[in-house]
Amino acid sequence: MIDNEIIPSYKELYKMAFEVVAKTGSMYFDNLLLDSKKSETSVSCVQCCAYSFQDGENTDILFNEKLNFTNGNHFKLGGMQVVSINLPRCAYQANGDRKVLIARIYDMMDKAVEIFKIKQKLIMDQAENGGLSYINQITPKGVRFTDFKSLVFEMGIVGLNEMVEHFTCEQLHESENSRDLAKSILAQMSEYCKMASDTYNMKIVLARTPAETTAQRFAVCDMMDDRYKGFAELTVKGDKYTAKGLIAKGKTRDLPVFYSNGISPSIDAPINLSKKIKIESELWPYLDGGCISHIWLGESNPSAESLMNFALRIAQKTNIGYFAFSKNYSQCEICHHITDGIAKKCEKCGGEKLIIFARITGYLSAAGMMEHGIFKPRWNAAKATELFMRHDDGKDM
Repeated sequence: MIDNEIIPSYKELYKMAFEVVAKTGSMYFDNLLLDSKKSETSVSCVQCCAYSFQDGENTDILFNEKLNFTNGNHFKLGGMQVVSINLPRCAYQANGDRKVLIARIYDMMDKAVEIFKIKQKLIMDQAENGGLSYINQITPKGVRFTDFKSLVFEMGIVGLNEMVEHFTCEQLHESENSRDLAKSILAQMSEYCKMASDTYNMKIVLARTPAETTAQRFAVCDMMDDRYKGFAELTVKGDKYTAKGLIAKGKTRDLPVFYSNGISPSIDAPINLSKKIKIESELWPYLDGGCISHIWLGESNPSAESLMNFALRIAQKTNIGYFAFSKNYSQCEICHHITDGIAKKCEKCGGEKLIIFARITGYLSAAGMMEHGIFKPRWNAAKATELFMRHDDGKDM
């Protein structure tokens, strides 16, 4: 795109891409229209299902050499370590005092930095003593393949929605007051990352982590702890009643509860897609380490043209830098026919044994089996519970 207009020669390619999205929901979209990602002066890459790494001519004297592979120079973008912060627990500990809340968050971030230091020393010691030979090798041009000192450390956020819910009694989608608190906390966390980067001479950024198990683990740990369980039982998402009963019986692993991921509103928030996008767009700029916005298509089946038009509006009119349209579909074990959505019976042969595919967080995988109308999960209990809670954003398109 140029100046927010589709280059005519690309129209056909766009159409084909969104036909794939409409059929499988398998693509990600990186929004290069954002000022922070202008391709003329910077490069960026996205790894896993959220992490963003960038290099630019304003901060890298070898930027143009790397861009053109001059003398073997090349970009060495990537992450070294991620540590996720349990934001709801920090809120529980603050006892209603916002100054104490940010102090507790900073305490956790201090601990994360100590972990980063340990990881950095471990890797550097190995590299200097001849370890990690493949990624530490010198290229034929005399340039080291990987520069460990340039790799990024990520502070991951989990449970922002439940943190503000505990403090304001309202979730992200329920009030401007809750979103103002979220912005304030994210701004202070982002500033901490910048100061820590300068202090410790390492790149530290704020990011949304995939949290495929971490969002569950944080919720379960808080429900098990006598200091926090009263609060956690009010804010965790999922089947908290089943989880509470299992904890009482001594079962403490793989329970069907979780905290909301990253900056997203609650997965079952009864809001239209435009409001969801608006909320996430307001919070996106604080996460220089990356994030992803999911548009859950659920049982809906929008046309390729509808998806394309909506994607272009996101790219042109919001702060969202990375997003995906996520579909569910079912594959028959007998005839292998694929049916849109989570089906109980094959629409072609009537078979009642189907593999259910969905996006767990960043990638499509087999969520479980549907056998004679009963779902048998392959995902952990929290993600399987979340799957059936996801608000169908596709109906708003």
